[in-house]
Parts: sequence; structure tokens; C-alpha cells
Amino acid sequence: MLLVLLTGQPFFGQFVNPLPANVTVRHSARATVERQAAAENISPNPPTKIPMTRLVKTLCATAVIGLGLFASGCAHFHLFARKPAPASPAQPTVKKVLFFSKSSNFEHAVIKRKDGQPSTVEKVLAATGAKHGIEFTFSKDGSLFTPEYLAQFDAFMFYTSGDLLAPGKDGNPPMTAAGKQALLDAIKGGKGFIGVHSAADTFHTGETVDTNTNQARTWRYKRTGEDTDPYIRMLGGELIVHGVQQISNCRVPDHKFPGFTDKGDVLPTFEEWYSLTDFSHDLHVLLTVETDTMRDPDAAPGAPITDFYKPYVRPPYPSTWAHMYGQGRVFYTSLGHNDSMWWGNQDFQDILYGGIAWAVRNVDADVTPNIDQITPHAWDVPPVSKPVASAPKKKKAPEPSTPTPTTMVTPPLPAATPATPEIKRPHILAISHYALYVHDIEKSRAFYKDFLGFDEPYTLYNKDGSLALTWIKINDYQTIELFPEKKEGSDRLYHIAILVDDAEAMRQYLASKGVKVPPKTPLGRTKNANYFIRDPDGHIVEVVQYMPDGWTMQDKGKHLPDTRISDHIPHGGVSVGELDTSLKFYRDILGFKEIWRGSVNGKTLNWVHMQVPDGTDFFELMLYAKLPDTQRLFTMHHFCLEVPDMEKAAAILATRKLPEGCKPPTEMKAGVNGKRQINYYDPDGTRVELMEPHTVSGQPTPSSSAPPPHFVPETSPTTASQ
Repeated sequence: MLLVLLTGQPFFGQFVNPLPANVTVRHSARATVERQAAAENISPNPPTKIPMTRLVKTLCATAVIGLGLFASGCAHFHLFARKPAPASPAQPTVKKVLFFSKSSNFEHAVIKRKDGQPSTVEKVLAATGAKHGIEFTFSKDGSLFTPEYLAQFDAFMFYTSGDLLAPGKDGNPPMTAAGKQALLDAIKGGKGFIGVHSAADTFHTGETVDTNTNQARTWRYKRTGEDTDPYIRMLGGELIVHGVQQISNCRVPDHKFPGFTDKGDVLPTFEEWYSLTDFSHDLHVLLTVETDTMRDPDAAPGAPITDFYKPYVRPPYPSTWAHMYGQGRVFYTSLGHNDSMWWGNQDFQDILYGGIAWAVRNVDADVTPNIDQITPHAWDVPPVSKPVASAPKKKKAPEPSTPTPTTMVTPPLPAATPATPEIKRPHILAISHYALYVHDIEKSRAFYKDFLGFDEPYTLYNKDGSLALTWIKINDYQTIELFPEKKEGSDRLYHIAILVDDAEAMRQYLASKGVKVPPKTPLGRTKNANYFIRDPDGHIVEVVQYMPDGWTMQDKGKHLPDTRISDHIPHGGVSVGELDTSLKFYRDILGFKEIWRGSVNGKTLNWVHMQVPDGTDFFELMLYAKLPDTQRLFTMHHFCLEVPDMEKAAAILATRKLPEGCKPPTEMKAGVNGKRQINYYDPDGTRVELMEPHTVSGQPTPSSSAPPPHFVPETSPTTASQ
């Protein structure tokens, strides 16, 4: 058996795992990482050249090792590379971390090896560990846990599940009781520990591999005190159950801990959130799950809460923390469920490697216990619920009674044969940006920067030196894009944009639904993945994925001045003629959820709010019966800036000079939706709606049952645009 690794970059990692004797490892880990990186639009570290003589020696040595392993029945497999060059005095000493991913219970897809190849997590850590000074060893073999074996490592990183003292579902060798104690003793004696996601679903108090966890786990809702499993006490908390994947606007209470220094106070994150309990009182909380918005957006007022959302009917609680266990440093994060988190989420990478750096003592941090101050009600458990495996199925909306010829969505592709699996829609997380045409860029800058208080992080120019576009930054993931107009007096809306976690997967999904898409997903000049599609009314909808080395992610935490009047675009408005046709696109294809309907007079419907499927932002469909003129489009095509207190926001703006040419703002009033608002207008007449997030009464405003206007097709509203 010949194991070959071709790499010009120091490969800090080895894989240790029992394999059947007939398994042959055909590809190097580096090659595997590069293929995966290419598929995910991520560039691994650029290779350096290896002198041919050294390459030949490496191949020969590796062949001998491989033959030895084969002769011994392939009990383990290792991937070797040339050793890294000695660290310079300015570099930290390389630390060794054992990554252990045995799953006696559920095995997450990101840690599952297929055909003898490393898992997603192993690929990512192998590709990124070296630049952080970490050498990973990867194993699923619990029998290795002895004091002698563990002594070689600086820390242990677990992505595990269930009772690791039993072979369990993955069938890999279990730990012994002595091995478990050796692990705890090593940590207490000064080794580090990093727990990821289902590490909190491991060694449950009072459970064995035979415990039926496919039922309501009532025993987990109780605090067990001194009877808590010693592993859970070391870790600091334990999983009860999780609900449906969704966004939580996580709070960051400590910006000094490694990995959190450039994060905002709020970190919106899409995840399979673990509802945790039995927290240790000595935890230093680094990230909290804010549960106030984690409810079923489709549920009617007063409707019973389903098991998909019950786990979050509780006060905020910790999801990431650090604490000491004896002399050892313990870091845990419940993040890390999905592939997209590991390959494309820079926040997660920062948080994870910040925790690893602290655990292996490459950096120091203050971990004074703060759980009682940050999450004082963390021990309040949610209602008992059954475990869920996926998102609840939504009822399919009825087809419109008569087809409309105005749709720009081409007919769906023929139904796939049973042998062809349906392409799953990736996550749509938020509104990315609103793109506008402007007549005078300097006047627009005066309005958005000097008056509203935002910053301009970057600008693109054409080859002739003229302005191509510029960005006005609202928060770390939302902007307003300003483009020089192409035709004076035309509609100001260029396009709207949605943020997704996988642009290429979205392209394939849209194509399967008959939507016209480009032949491939390109990287733009900002190094983000993006492309255009069109909705039934002809509006351009940009699909955007923020790449780790793209301008957006590289600018995180920057260009966010205190002068900003708002830090969130909760919605944007687009004109719509035929509602049924638009719903087929936004609801049935993109998966948006209808959350409210509004009417000015109660006789005809004016607005329909369509929320992104995996977040809280929404598009406001502005309905019309007759094609609006350009002046009307200036106000229909608007975006909203959320402010916590409308009076305070108005008072602040009253102290700033409204740029010349801007219409005066409207009076503050409660709109039809019951929320206080003021309309401001930029120099081109585009409406910028400042609005509070809550109603004046504190109660949700009921949806209107009025019928939509009867649309008489004339010509697309975008024919008057650029």
C-alpha cells in the first residue's frame, strides 16, 4: 500500500483511524483540501516549490512507511509531509492538538469520513492550522486515550457525541473508563480543551449508549448538581435539545477575548442552536443566544408553539464560553454544525482559533466568571419538547386560478426522475444591499455620510478614472451601493440583493426551478461571489455570498462610526404589479415567508411583507394597479433604517444640515403597521424610511384581508429605469 503526499506547504496534521484492510488511500490530504477549496471558492495557502531531490526522498520514505502499514493490516493510516522549517524567534512554538471526532450517537456530516477521505472539518483544520501555529492529529479511536499517549499533546479538541465508552453508532473503538479519567486528569493538570458543537452532546449525565434519545428527554431538564458527569462539569454545560436552524442575533459581551476583538456588539448567526443547561457558575461568557426573536414567524398570534421552536422559549443563555478546570484552560462553542460555517464563515474561524490560541496558552485573556451578570437566567429551562431533525414542512400555496403572461420566470423544468434527488435551496440569510442610481455623487455623499452619519468604506473606478460605484456601509453585512445615473430623471432603483451562504448551490437550485441564471458563479471585483437574476416585474435581484477574502469580510468591524443614525436595514420596497406572480417567485421558488399585509383604506391591499427564509429582513412588495410614473417609483422603491427611538433619532438629525436639494422630511407618525416613522429623501428623491422596530401599542398589527389591486398590464415598471 503506497501513501503519497505531494505538498509544498508544511502540512500540520496527521490522520489516525482504524480502516478495513482493503481500503487504499489514493490522494493526499493537501490535494483533497485543494479540491474542496476550489469547490468552495476558497484558495488554500499558495504552494512553494520543493527541490526534486527532497521530493524523491520524501516519496521513498513515505512508500516504505505505507508498505509497513499495509503489511500490518492497515490498522491506522497517517498522512506525512516534510517537517515545517524551524520557527523563527518571533513565532510562537507550534502546539500539538488532538482532534477527536468519535460519534457514539449522531454523527454530524461535517466530521464524517467518506471513502477513507478526511472529513470537512479535518480538511479545514489541516488547511488552516499551520498559519495559526497548530499541528493537528485527527482520530476517531477512543482506545488511544492513555496517559502516555495524551502526554504528547498541548490540548484536545472534541467534536463528538454520545457515550464514548461504547462503540455506538460509528463503530469506532471506544474509550475505557481509565482513558476518560486520563483525559480529565490531563486537562486538570494543565492541558487545554476545545469543545465544538456536539461536544456538549457527549457523556450525558445518567445516559448510556442504550438510552432512547429519540423521545422527549425529560431527564435533561433537571440540574444534577454533584451527580453531573465529570466530563460535563469539565466542559461547563450540557445539551438538552435543539430546534430548527435559524438566525440568532448573538450578543458579544467581551471584545477583548481572542477572536472577538473586531466583532460588533451583535453578531447575527445562522446555526443549529443548542439549548443548553447545567452551566457551571465559573463560566466566562463570550457569546449569548438571544432568544427574543427565535419564534415561528408563520405562527398565528396565540397559536401553540411547536417543538421546532420550544427549545428557545427561555431567557438568553451562553453559547460560547471559557473557564478554568484545575490548571487547564477549557473553551467551548456550540457553533459549527454546517459545512458553510467551516468553509465560509470568517467570524466562526476567528472565534474558533481565538479559543484554540487561548486554550494552548499562545495568548492570555481575562476569564473572570461573568455568567451571573451576562445571563442571570441561563438556568431557566424551556418547555419540554421532542427532538427535531430538520425544518418544519410548510404547506404548499395553491396555484393562482388563471396564469398570467407577465411573469419573467420561465416555466419550471420537467420533474426529476425518482433517481435524481431534488436540489435543496441554500440558506437566504438577509438583505445584502440596496443599489441606487444617483445624479450628483457629492450631494449623495453629503446626505448619506454627513447627514445620516454613515461611512464610505471603498469605491470602484472605471478604466478611464470615472466613478463606477461606491459603498455606504450600514453594518458589517449591509450596504447601500451608489451608481452614477445613466439617464437623468429615470427610476433610481438599480437592484436589490440577497445574502446567501452558498451562491453556487443557489445558482444550481434556481436553474432547477427554471430561473435564468449565468453558466457559472463568478467572483466580482470585491472578491465576493455574485450574479444577477430577475423577478417577475423585471427588477434585478443580485445573489451575493461574502467570501472570506472578499472586501466585505475583510472590512468587518471597520468603518462603523458612532455617528450612524441606524445599524440595520430591516426591509426595502419594490414595486409589484401582479401579486400572484410575484409570490410564485419570492415564496414558492426563493422560499420567502409572508409575514404581514397592509391596506391604507381597508378596501384594497397596498403592501405585502415577504421575509427571507433564514433571517428577519424582508422585502415590502408595493402593489399597484396601474404602472406608476417615475416620481411615484422614487417613493415606492425605498429602504428602511431601523432606529430604537424615533424621537431621539429625529432630534439628532435636526442638529445636522440637510443637504441642498433634499425634500424636507415628513412629520413623525405611526404608520398603518402601528410603528412610528419619518420619511427622509435623498437628493434624488429616493425615500429613506426611519422606523422603530416595535408598534406603539406593543401588540402586533393584524394583517389586512383586503384584496390586491387588479393589475392591468401595460409595460414593465423597469422600462423607465436605466
